[in-house]
Amino acid sequence: MEDLIYLNINELAPNPMRVRASFPHDTLVKLSDSIREKGVLTPLLVASTPAGYQIICGERRWRAAKLAGLTEIPAIIKNIQPEEILTLSLIENIQQENLTVFEQGAAVERLYSQFGLSLQKIGEQLGLSLDDIKKRLSLLQLSDKTKNEILSRKISDREALALVEKETEKEAYQEVIKKPKRGF
Repeated sequence: MEDLIYLNINELAPNPMRVRASFPHDTLVKLSDSIREKGVLTPLLVASTPAGYQIICGERRWRAAKLAGLTEIPAIIKNIQPEEILTLSLIENIQQENLTVFEQGAAVERLYSQFGLSLQKIGEQLGLSLDDIKKRLSLLQLSDKTKNEILSRKISDREALALVEKETEKEAYQEVIKKPKRGF
């Protein structure tokens, strides 16, 4: 078992293969306020690389802790391979249900194309069926217009994944625009 240590917050760097594409400022401010009040409750998972410590899991907490003015942050150092870094990052974010299905699909694509993992193996590691993995990949083929409508209407993952069963993208788009836009 790895030991918990405290690292200088400036010694950490984001993972270049991170799964999460965006870190909305308003949510970082909320998390920062919580961290200021209660501290960082869950340590970051980091890898030691020749360039320094790289965040595997917890980049949102790291960004919020920096915003809160912390100088040290709890971390656990793992000695793992690059594909494991991406897999753990994806698992963490899927478990939190904070990633869009497009971010999930892009991470699955990277595991498949960059590291040669089979879709079956990826599904097993993520706790998803092969069908769910294929649907996430299929969503990546939608146009930016359709993707943006899905995101702006806050369509659930289940609803978005069902769109890949439509015969054409036009049918999928028509289904999406029927949905009301949901507030943040």
